[in-house]
Amino acid sequence: MPLFDHATFTDGNIDRETIDSANAIVDHVRSLLVDQIDTRGPTLGYTVAAYANSYFQAHMRRALEFLDGGMEELENGRALITAACARSILESVACFHDFCRRLTLILDEGDTVKALNFITGQAFATKLTQLHDQDRSNVATNIVTQLDRLNKTVPGLREVYDQLSEVTHPNGLGAAAHFVHLDANTGVACFGPSDRHQANMVRLLGVAHFLGQMVQDMRALSERMIAYIQDGEEARRMD
Repeated sequence: MPLFDHATFTDGNIDRETIDSANAIVDHVRSLLVDQIDTRGPTLGYTVAAYANSYFQAHMRRALEFLDGGMEELENGRALITAACARSILESVACFHDFCRRLTLILDEGDTVKALNFITGQAFATKLTQLHDQDRSNVATNIVTQLDRLNKTVPGLREVYDQLSEVTHPNGLGAAAHFVHLDANTGVACFGPSDRHQANMVRLLGVAHFLGQMVQDMRALSERMIAYIQDGEEARRMD
């Protein structure tokens, strides 16, 4: 069953093609999930590829969990959580994009050990200084920095992220504007969640499209790793 139902979008601002495209992207991401990956291969290059795919699997699952969770919370009337989930999905997309960019640069150097150490460091990346390794390989990059890098490829992504941040932070949109309804005529303040079901569904629909960027990044990285492994095999044959 598709995640997004055409019948949900009743205001006419979202066309069927946009909804179908989002569903196709989500279905494709789900189809890429595997239960296990053998990380031991004939060469270190194979291990690098397996580790990178494992990193991809983890981030796909993170994004899908937030997508499914955001949908469920919206149906349960907790739209604020839905906005937080949508924001987290964009963070996964930006984080993985930066991972692919940096790993590709290392592969271009031809340093397999460095590539493996980089993936391991990113897998355990943290901002907690007491957990940082001596070589600082697991220092987490600021997510805003990663978002700004991706924004160069996907213009408008940072703006969407900032809008979601306004809702999820304890600012006006994330507190008083969301839960307080003041009757201008009577002066009575009523309290309850904001009734903007369709607007929040559009948010989820929008971030679902960004999952396509993760697939695109992984496809490009996979092609680069295949070429890297083949180059290594050719070099060994020549030796």
